[in-house]
Amino acid sequence: MTTENKENKISIKDKIFSAKQLPERTVKVPEWDGVKITIRAMNGTQRDHWDRFTAQRTLKAKANNETVIDNLGMNAKILIMTAYDSDGELMFSEDDISRLQECNGQVLDRLAQISLALSGIGVAQEASAAKNS
Repeated sequence: MTTENKENKISIKDKIFSAKQLPERTVKVPEWDGVKITIRAMNGTQRDHWDRFTAQRTLKAKANNETVIDNLGMNAKILIMTAYDSDGELMFSEDDISRLQECNGQVLDRLAQISLALSGIGVAQEASAAKNS
């Protein structure tokens, strides 16, 4: 491999790693006194954790012959991974799940749906992916 080809490979890799990887959307939440939260798509590690979290619930439901998967705490879990403050820091931690669950369910659902859409998760995203494959 020539020096020029090596430089091009490094340049391409640098471009990949320096690119803005995650789409985000800042949302004003009137129910929370107008606070603004930035919802950012899950990164690779967060997506792996989300997939494990949902797979464990699916396996548990199948083992118990349940037709409905236990989704208790899922919206809170999504926000823990994707809600950022104005400094770009995650707003919540695992310790906040129970307190988040006490918040307005409509708000949690709305914010979670934004996160899922940005992360490419959900029925519409899966249908779009299937159509494009």
